[in-house]
Amino acid sequence: MIVIAGRRVGEADVSPPTNLQREIFRQKLASWQTFQYGSKEELLFELRLRQAVVEASYAAAASGAQFASFAGSRCNPAYWQLTPRGAFVLRPGVRPSDAIRDIFVNGYLYAYECAVAVVIVFYRAILEVLGDDKFNRYYPDLILYSWHLDSDLKLVIQERGEAFPGDVLYFDNPDVSPLPPEYQGENAILLGPNLYYGHGI
Repeated sequence: MIVIAGRRVGEADVSPPTNLQREIFRQKLASWQTFQYGSKEELLFELRLRQAVVEASYAAAASGAQFASFAGSRCNPAYWQLTPRGAFVLRPGVRPSDAIRDIFVNGYLYAYECAVAVVIVFYRAILEVLGDDKFNRYYPDLILYSWHLDSDLKLVIQERGEAFPGDVLYFDNPDVSPLPPEYQGENAILLGPNLYYGHGI
């Protein structure tokens, strides 16, 4: 169920512009959960962002970037400084938008683990929705490292509930040995019915 400004809405009340956005909208309408929005624009923004997350996931899968533990991380030194712990720190004078896009253009220069992959996908999606100027203003000091997030990128974590395209899920690996920790499970982004993006697999 979807509620906008205190009023329950139906399919006739909102017209998402793309097939994927319409499908997410229908899934939320049919949900047992209640999704509250302050305005129709707020709902449409979420749908646009979810679509951008799905599109960024496909782009990440096609980028050529490889999986690596933090110790084996790599990045393009023209845009990022690599710390001894495997973090990517934006170089002084580099536009954050250019650095994020480089990961998708020159993926063969990059290797990172799956939590970093999810954060990169989110930044790319936000960049595509907001545009360069706003993105660069909101995220001037990017650091890509595990679940390290800029204060303007907030993640809401739910232990249970439905998932919709653009949501992040975690799959435990029941067959893994206790070491190494990077094979304990996989962070993945839901793309559609039974379809996920997982970095490196």
